[in-house]
Amino acid sequence: MSRIKDIMAEQEIKRQNKLNGYRKKLHLEGTYNMDCPYCCNALSNDDVKKEQCIHCGYVFKW
Repeated sequence: MSRIKDIMAEQEIKRQNKLNGYRKKLHLEGTYNMDCPYCCNALSNDDVKKEQCIHCGYVFKW
C-alpha cells in the first residue's frame, strides 16, 4: 500500500509543478489576470473570459 501512496504523492507533486509552471508562464508573458476563486490556480486574460475555470470547471459568477 505504501507504493500506491508514493505514486499518488508523485502525481500530486507533478500536477502542482505543472500549475506553478503555468502561473510563471503567464507572469512572464504579462497575461496573468487572477486566481480561480475556487481552486486558486492561475488564470490568464483569455481564461477569465470563459464561463468555467479551465482547471477545475468552477462556473464563474460573472
